[in-house]
Amino acid sequence: MRRRSFLAATGLGATVGLGGCLNGEVVVSLSMTERIPASQGWSREIEEPDGSGELSYTVRSEHHRFETFYFRDAEAYQRYQRATRVEDEMPENPPVGDKSLRSVAMENSEAGVYEASVPRDGGRTSVNFDRTHYFVVDNSTYGEIQVGKTADLPVSISLEVVEDRF
Repeated sequence: MRRRSFLAATGLGATVGLGGCLNGEVVVSLSMTERIPASQGWSREIEEPDGSGELSYTVRSEHHRFETFYFRDAEAYQRYQRATRVEDEMPENPPVGDKSLRSVAMENSEAGVYEASVPRDGGRTSVNFDRTHYFVVDNSTYGEIQVGKTADLPVSISLEVVEDRF
């Protein structure tokens, strides 16, 4: 009888212990609208998590296409910043950050908006946070989208970062 109680308690303890891993703590939660000037980008520095976690974002605009970038290191992010300033030329091979977390806005005809999201299924994607990361919504000709002249871009941004808890 004692053995069954011990095994049941051990199983329950393991379940409760792993429950913290699965849920985690929300360390960044943004839901906002922003107007991104033409030929520029909006960025958010993510330094809160330590270790592993999950990330999800959705960015929408009714006006035109845009791109999102996710930089894991400061040097690549600074190269992006320099390239989108008027005084600097576009580098030959501009860094685009983590390709698995990058997105080009696609037209969502049902909603009547352009939308970029990661992950595409609406869940979260795993990320290791070993240093400060940078999330960018780009309204310039920096990436794949080649347009003659961009206009100011009103967007709605939803970003969530969860730090795993053990």
